[in-house]
Amino acid sequence: MSENDKLKRAIEYHREGFNCAESIFLAFRERVAPELSPDTVRMATPFGGGLVYAGCLCGALTGAVMILGILEG
Repeated sequence: MSENDKLKRAIEYHREGFNCAESIFLAFRERVAPELSPDTVRMATPFGGGLVYAGCLCGALTGAVMILGILEG
């Protein structure tokens, strides 16, 4: 799956009603950790609005950081 395909998939998830963090998490989970249940997206749900009190980190960035944690944590 190319980077462009992952971006398109994240946009599809967002259009389906997932928040920014969930959309990024789900799109990259498919490629990075397909063995994880799609239900693991529930971890990303509270980060959809970002971390306003921590310098306005957006939800998309938070979802990406969660994927990095799966890869390197």
